[in-house]
Amino acid sequence: MAWLGIIVGTILGLICVFVAPAVYGLPVWAAIMLYPLVGTFGAVLTILILLQLRPGPAQPVPVSRHR
Repeated sequence: MAWLGIIVGTILGLICVFVAPAVYGLPVWAAIMLYPLVGTFGAVLTILILLQLRPGPAQPVPVSRHR
């Protein structure tokens, strides 16, 4: 889960750095400052979503009394 969060966060940060100056007219230094903010938000959000989607604990295997 953590690796996927890091990957998603990095991709979102990179998208933000390229899109913010082109679409919103932000200066490049502001877009670079957004990189860690957006990346951290994306990583944490991905991990929280994956924690909610994971299956519950496994059922114990019954032990047979006859050997």
